[in-house]
Amino acid sequence: MQEKKNLEVFWRREGGKMRRIFLLAHANLRKSGGQNLFLSFLIALISLFCILSLTVITSFASCFDEAAEAANAPSIFVAGQNTLFTPENQKILENDSRVSNVVYDDALYLDSAQITFAGSKKTVTLLALPYGTQEYTSYQVVEEMPDLPENGIYVSKYFEEAGDYALGDRFDIRYDKIVYHFTIAGFVEDIYLGCVHSSAQTGVVFPEETYLEFANHFSSNENGKIANIYLDRAEDAQAVMSSFFNYAETGTAKYCSMTYDVCRNYATMQPSIMAMLLLAFAVILLIIAVAVIIYLIRGSLVREIKNISVLKAIGYTSNAITLSLAVQYTILTLIGSVVGGGAA
Repeated sequence: MQEKKNLEVFWRREGGKMRRIFLLAHANLRKSGGQNLFLSFLIALISLFCILSLTVITSFASCFDEAAEAANAPSIFVAGQNTLFTPENQKILENDSRVSNVVYDDALYLDSAQITFAGSKKTVTLLALPYGTQEYTSYQVVEEMPDLPENGIYVSKYFEEAGDYALGDRFDIRYDKIVYHFTIAGFVEDIYLGCVHSSAQTGVVFPEETYLEFANHFSSNENGKIANIYLDRAEDAQAVMSSFFNYAETGTAKYCSMTYDVCRNYATMQPSIMAMLLLAFAVILLIIAVAVIIYLIRGSLVREIKNISVLKAIGYTSNAITLSLAVQYTILTLIGSVVGGGAA
């Protein structure tokens, strides 16, 4: 019974101390309203940038993987002129024990074609496919005009997001000193054909009639294939691709290739760089915030040295005064963090 009374006395005494500390912290907060508002805003910005950057760093790659899995994207993408895909070379791929399946699609292979991207000329390997005729395709039309225009063409969604293109805009392809004019009828998303970030290749898709008319302008040299190579183990991609090009008779055939990991790195590079810049900016703001807090605490101690003497005279201890300052800035930090996290 006595122990219970002692415990009640202890909690009553400690509770009274904490109430006095919170009252003092509240008084300090009211007295320094402008400074506290600025500090809360700074902490909110830090929280916002930290959460945004960490979310992009941790989630963007996983989102890309989920989209690739939903599209059944192959582990290796190889595109080239038909002379690369002779029966003997195809057997090298198909007889590799690490390869589970190879699916081929016909395509036009335009090496060193020139397109306009974000207002500047860009030289790429351009792969042209007829819409909806492939045995395998991972591209998906995500936006298109209600009425198909004459000489319509489907291009990567990336051309809209970063290349300043919109539905109905003119899209020119310059190849072998001839410029071909088309109208953007829609945008497609694809793991490999849309990987214009790499400056290696990009793909365009034509309605079948437009494709046949476009293909009639070229010789057999531009006829090609896309090999979509599936592996039992994704980590074998680089080894399988190296093995194929070591043993295959490529001759003068022009080709391009890419593994899934490399494509993902290209696609996530720009968001990752932006996320790292945001994180670095958040760290700089954090350093500024710590410096501001130290400055404010020192300024408060210098200005209110007399008040501290008065507080001690009415029963506040040095520890209690120090704790009230800590509570004051902890409250500001929590408020700023909640506001910044909510905004993110």
